[in-house]
Amino acid sequence: KTAYEIKECDWSSDVCSSDLVFIKPYLQGTTDKNRSNFTIASDSRDTLNNDIVLNGEANYDEQGKTILRILKSDIILNGKKWQTDEDNSITIDSSVVTVKELFIRSGDESAGFNGVLSGSVKDKLKLTLNNFRTESINPLLAVYGFRMTGIATGEAEFSGLLKSPGISGNMTIKDLGVYNDTLGNADLNFGFDSEHMVVSATGLIERAGAKNIEVTGKYFIAEPHDSIDFTISLQKTGLSAFASYADGIIS
Repeated sequence: KTAYEIKECDWSSDVCSSDLVFIKPYLQGTTDKNRSNFTIASDSRDTLNNDIVLNGEANYDEQGKTILRILKSDIILNGKKWQTDEDNSITIDSSVVTVKELFIRSGDESAGFNGVLSGSVKDKLKLTLNNFRTESINPLLAVYGFRMTGIATGEAEFSGLLKSPGISGNMTIKDLGVYNDTLGNADLNFGFDSEHMVVSATGLIERAGAKNIEVTGKYFIAEPHDSIDFTISLQKTGLSAFASYADGIIS
């Protein structure tokens, strides 16, 4: 199940009472010893605004590699039609996965992956966003009760994903808004230290030439309880945008 809060479900009959955009995903395909073709799709409550039908193929070579490609597909998110890159591929070779041009594009917007997944910290998988309207993923974020707006551009790198994952990145978001409140232009830097299980982040949000919000700190992932240590400076910023996030964290 994906997107929006699941309220009541009878999993044995696969029936849900919810606000799900995509429901009952299914897989269809054909295969032989050298090649497979498949379609991954889902029923949708509103096919004009949200609809996904992914078509793909898998080829198996004599060296044991599997090469996946996403073919021409139908992808509609929030009423916007997206296309996949024709040169995309995912090559699976033993303990290494190579991703090439796994992008979706709509007009001047794009989001996608290039790089290598393995257990080595030297191999990196890069996520690249360009003029990406973040409201496109609100149907997915809604399951957490979160909504955001803005235009994101930047990169994030993932290393050692199959063994000791690490993450680092820099992202700018023009006209960042959360919970229908526009905060300003954001510049975000973040990283994940898997050895010590610590997420570090710094952020600056400017509006009308003023530094409205500055954030720096760390999120410690530990048993039995996680902890946070952040310093937040606010200037002429309404607290309503943070009310939903702070609920349950600050009392």
